[in-house]
This record gives sequence, C-alpha cells and structure tokens, in this order.
Amino acid sequence: MKDPTVLRMLAELGMDDLSYRALPLLPLVEVAWADAAVQDPERKLLQSFAEQRFDAGEEGLRFLNDWLRYGPSPAYFRKGREALAALLSKEPEHGLGDKVAAEVVELARQIAKSAGGVFGIGATSRAEQSVIDAIDHALTGAGGPRSAVPASEPLASAFGATKGPNRVTITFSSTTTMEAAASGGVLEADGQKFAVDRKGLVIGSGEGADLKIEHDSGVAAAHCRVHETNRKFYVTATDESAPTLVNGERIGDRRLIGGETLRIGQLEVVFKLLRKIPKQLV
Repeated sequence: MKDPTVLRMLAELGMDDLSYRALPLLPLVEVAWADAAVQDPERKLLQSFAEQRFDAGEEGLRFLNDWLRYGPSPAYFRKGREALAALLSKEPEHGLGDKVAAEVVELARQIAKSAGGVFGIGATSRAEQSVIDAIDHALTGAGGPRSAVPASEPLASAFGATKGPNRVTITFSSTTTMEAAASGGVLEADGQKFAVDRKGLVIGSGEGADLKIEHDSGVAAAHCRVHETNRKFYVTATDESAPTLVNGERIGDRRLIGGETLRIGQLEVVFKLLRKIPKQLV
C-alpha cells in the first residue's frame, strides 16, 4: 500500500495492509443487513467468500465477525464503498483480481437472493436492491442513483448512559513493565497517558479494573480489555450488555492500528501507537 489517500481511507475504517482484503466483503455485509437482520444463508455465504474468494486472513475475518455481529453504521458502509473504489483505482497491485469491482456487484446479488428477501426464495427486496445500486454506482459507475444514508442513532442513546461527571482512577499492579517498555501502545484518558503491555489494561467500573470509571451507569465492571499480542494491539469487549465502540462503531474484538477513539460509557479513550514510549509516561 503506497497511495496516501487509500491509506487514509483504510485507516478511517480501522484497516491496513493486514486486513484490507476483507474490504470487498463490507458492501456484501451491507446487503445482508439491508432488511435489518443477517440471515443464516447470507452469513454462510459471506464466510465462504471471505475464506475461499478473498483470502481475508485472521485480521480480515476479525472485521467480518464484528460486521456480522453488530452491523456497521450507514456512514461506515458509505466509507467502505468509497475506500474500495479508491483502492481499486489507485492501487493497481491490490491483488484482489482485475474484475473485482464487477464481481463484488454480482456477489452482492447472490447475497440478496440467498435469503429470499421478503418476497420468497430467490427474490431481492427493495432495500437490498437499493444497496446493490449504490455499490454498483460506487464501483463501476453503473446502477441506479446512490441511496440516501439514514441518520444514525445518537451515541448517548445507543449507550443508554446517564449524564454526569466521570471520575477516573488508575491502579497498576506493576510499574516495572511500563518502565522497561521501549515501544508500544499508549492510552490517553482523562488527560493522562498509560502504556499498554502484554498483560493489558482492563477498563471498567469494578474494583479489579486497571482504568476505573466511576459514576457512569453505561460502564460494566469489566467493560473491555486493551492488550498486546505478538506485537499487535487489540481491544476486546468483555461484557455483551455494555457496548464498546471504536471510532463510533461497536466491536467485539478489534486490532488497533493507532489513532482510534474508544468509547466506554461516556468516557473517550484515545489509543496511540508509539515507536518509543517517553519516560514521562511512566
């Protein structure tokens, strides 16, 4: 990946050279969600495309699992179409195939027909067709006019969080690991900075949390964990009843590439990937 525009657009989706092969799946996921729920035939077909056609890999499958589990926002889907179009036009050595644009449109039709829409086996619903037209327009310039993107649910409503001040207190079981770290990830929360190591940081409202959030009913005792595995950084949601958002999108397990904003209840935490952790952070 060399084109700066493509790199920026991928980063906005949380993707990079380890996960971009899942990008052609995102428009197909949009079709699957067009009727408000992903059906089993659609899910199985998408998993088959991921493994057999696009070779999405471990990181790509991680994205697909979250997309199928929670459903991205309309804005995220739109950015996905635009990023895929930019990738295909600006990165000739993308490795996805010469006819991938037309192929994605055809696969989108297969997804729509696999569950029968709302009219029966093999039918495509109006909502699905609208999404397919938007995909076709974005990738090939054909199809119908682009569909309007509906407004997403307000963030506070999605969380069910209560208004009021948050008090964040931090406890670490060891400072030795932080002092020894030469590079890695850093969380910035409430004006403070904390290094992330292999042990990871648990964020939540419970006594065992490393980053403790109080006075916020939208935060679970052990809400999520940010950790390092094989020199890569991840955030993993640990309580299904309490959403964890990365750049506004709900996740279950997401690799962090740097620059993401995590939302836990009403608290926003920024993750940064540094080549070297300054001494003042420890």
